[in-house]
Amino acid sequence: MKKFIFTLLAILFMGFLFIYGCAITDLRTELVKTQPDEARGRALLDSAWKAYGGTAWDSLESYSYLLHDHFYGFVGKQGNPYPGDTAWMQCAFLPYTFTGKVTFTEGKWKGLSWGLQAWQPYVIEAGTQEPVLKKDKDISFWLPTYQYFFELPLRLRSATVVSYAGIGEMDGKKYELVFASWNRAAPQRDIDQYVVWINPDSKLIERVDYTIRDVYPFLKGTLKYKDFEPIGPFRIPTYMPVSSNLQKGLLHEIFITRFVPNRPPREEVLVLPGHEPKRDSKD
Repeated sequence: MKKFIFTLLAILFMGFLFIYGCAITDLRTELVKTQPDEARGRALLDSAWKAYGGTAWDSLESYSYLLHDHFYGFVGKQGNPYPGDTAWMQCAFLPYTFTGKVTFTEGKWKGLSWGLQAWQPYVIEAGTQEPVLKKDKDISFWLPTYQYFFELPLRLRSATVVSYAGIGEMDGKKYELVFASWNRAAPQRDIDQYVVWINPDSKLIERVDYTIRDVYPFLKGTLKYKDFEPIGPFRIPTYMPVSSNLQKGLLHEIFITRFVPNRPPREEVLVLPGHEPKRDSKD
């Protein structure tokens, strides 16, 4: 009976996606549409970059942290790529690239590694050292997603379309909003939009609203950055809850611990010969 109900819910959910699949979410505020202000928007992104660590990030060759991700609800479970509701993994990334490796530290996949080097996905089975090239949509989606949102205060400065987006209120506090995208501000089928919420006191980004065009064009997600930990010149968010317009409550929540700059060495992350990553490149 439970299997039947789950199958029915899945069919209804897919029907919902089909019906709304042609819609496209627009994150522009009225201020962005009518009075775009690039200079003010970029100044706010620069202040967030400095608060997050600024030039210290530019001198990093690599970084690592322990990540715990837990998924909730029907929609959250549908997007969960792991064998259980919770995943623990040791992560290592090269900043400003789309290159990293995660090794699962608990559960059914303990010892297995996923990797992405210059957008080339691979796996390293538990107990082995040899990477095996593998076309895997979960690796190609989740690794750059974890990296991109963790590095968001650095990455959005390269957006070609930036505008001040007004004032937003969250938990009784006012935030300055900045809109960012590429090519043009209006919605595009293949390019995402972002609106970041910047704390006017700390200058840190404490929330981002975003689209995921290559998954569902009508989807709007929200990720919050909480419990920042000072580690040297860096300010590291240790709790990142994620929600969306597809489900009440959280989709999943990410916990970050044990951030270590310049570990492991860069060469340990680059395991595929001939796949040299480029800064901010999707090639």
